[in-house]
Amino acid sequence: LPEDVKLELPYAFYSEFKPGDLRLSVWLEHSTDGKTYRVSVYDSVVTIVEPEISILDFKLIATYLMVATILGGLAYLAYLNFVPQTRSRSKKSFTSSQPSATTTATTTGAGSYQEEWIPEHHLKKFKKSSGAATSGDEISGSELSSTEGRKRKGKK
Repeated sequence: LPEDVKLELPYAFYSEFKPGDLRLSVWLEHSTDGKTYRVSVYDSVVTIVEPEISILDFKLIATYLMVATILGGLAYLAYLNFVPQTRSRSKKSFTSSQPSATTTATTTGAGSYQEEWIPEHHLKKFKKSSGAATSGDEISGSELSSTEGRKRKGKK
């Protein structure tokens, strides 16, 4: 290139430096006829500046939307897990709170209950096998009469 010709090559540098002035040296090494030459192309002070931020920057808007979506999802999960949920009242109306005449109320030492509300497989009485008692065969203290309880306590 002749010395008086100016050539501009625009190039975007992504600097990791803070804004300020720095010295930039650029040289070119080329070889001709087996000899290597180093020519200084640029040697001067450059000013590093931050690019202007636009409000309509697509990358910035997309980043904010992604972060807002993730934080919103985490907040929703926290809300579902940590805030007690109120139960809505059912819209069924009950005609009467009194038990009907056909229901059977059974009374034990703990109180009375209506058998119609208990599933049938829970109401079945199992036959006791001769042998060791299992946890289902044991009788609680409230189910024993006073004499049976005394006899049983004596056996221990």
